[in-house]
This record gives sequence, structure tokens and C-alpha cells, in this order.
Amino acid sequence: MWISPSFNLKVIRAYDTLATQGVAVHENHAEDFLNNPIKYMRTLLDQAEAEVARRIAAESALAIAAPKVEVFDQHIAKTNDSVAVFCRTLEGVNTIAIKKFLFIKGYLYNRGGRYRVYSKYRDTLFVEKRSGSNGNYEIYPTAAGKQLLVKFYNEYELPMKSTHAG
Repeated sequence: MWISPSFNLKVIRAYDTLATQGVAVHENHAEDFLNNPIKYMRTLLDQAEAEVARRIAAESALAIAAPKVEVFDQHIAKTNDSVAVFCRTLEGVNTIAIKKFLFIKGYLYNRGGRYRVYSKYRDTLFVEKRSGSNGNYEIYPTAAGKQLLVKFYNEYELPMKSTHAG
């Protein structure tokens, strides 16, 4: 459209015709269209069928993705939540036992009663931040760590509160 003002105007008019009337005939093809409309109708039908197929495929993909998007929005997109705070979003999880669970699974180690993240999982699944002057570390899940915790939750592996029936 930036080539020339007259070309800009042609593009705008062609798009307006296409958007309002559903079809636009280029000036170079108007006479051929009048002489051989079947050729153009087949092209239009093929384009319409392809567009419908793309829409159906997109709607199908959206239906498949919708539950994943809901999980992401509810559990993963939130940032700056510690492991315990994040796990509070998962119904019935015993958040007090989460660090011990991650220790048993091999993601954390215990040094002097303080849980730390193994280096191979640090900054990929979990982030450590020193909390206060007592030498403790708070552990925060990354997006991948949150996905891992949700996976454990969905597989009924996370420690649950004894009062939780589910």
C-alpha cells in the first residue's frame, strides 16, 4: 500500500468490496470472469471449503486446549508464589508437607533442617531466595515447576490433608 497513493486506494477499495460483498473481482480479470464464470466459481468454492476446514480445525484445537488454558490461568500464570502458597491453589493439598514431598522425590536436599534445591533443578523447576537473616531459603516454583506440581496433583501424588475427601 505504501508504493503509491493510487495503489493504496485500490487495495482499500478491494478489501472493502471483499469484506462487504464476500468477493472482489480484480480489474484485470473482470472480462475473463464474465466470459468464464465457472472457472472462478470453482476457485471460490475451493477457497470457501478450505476456510471452513481451517475454522473447524481451529475450533477443535481450541476445545482441546481450553482445559489446559484453564489450568494454566488458575495455577501456573501466577508468579512469585512460594511452593506452599502455590500449592494452596490446589484443593486439599497439605502445604506443610510439600517440601518434604519434594525432598523424597529428589528435587530438594536437607542441610541442617533447611531444604535447598539441588543445582540441577535450580532455576529450571525451582528458585531459591534467602528469607530473612536466619539463613532459611524460601523455594519458589518456576512455570515448569508449577506444571510439575500440577502433574503430581493430577496423579494423586501430592500429600493431602487428612480431612480432604477427594
